[in-house]
Amino acid sequence: MRLLWIAVIFLAFIGLAVATRRAIVLLKPGAMSSPRNPAAGLDTHFSGERTLVLTHILPAMLFMLLGPLQFVRGLRGRYPQVHRWSGRIFLAASAVVGVSGLKLAFGKTVGGLDEKAAIALFGTF
Repeated sequence: MRLLWIAVIFLAFIGLAVATRRAIVLLKPGAMSSPRNPAAGLDTHFSGERTLVLTHILPAMLFMLLGPLQFVRGLRGRYPQVHRWSGRIFLAASAVVGVSGLKLAFGKTVGGLDEKAAIALFGTF
């Protein structure tokens, strides 16, 4: 069980790191640019939809932080109000992430029609 939690925390931190980097690039253009940046193409791609991307990734950060907390037994048992409120915030964040993600998917995507089809299928069920 401990290994599972280590994996969950590790994956959440990867998501937070990626979302933080994208937010910095969108909020401060040129802040993380270098001639050998492998993400330069994606940075340019997402800068065209700055508001929508930020609407997607900022609540996604809450989603990644609060999601695993919903499964912490001690939090549910000792602090049920915190558990309930974090769950409500989690659900609101997930709704914003989902709607903005679908809007992004039906706009200009990186993966073309295949990406749109996959997101439409898996994002609506």
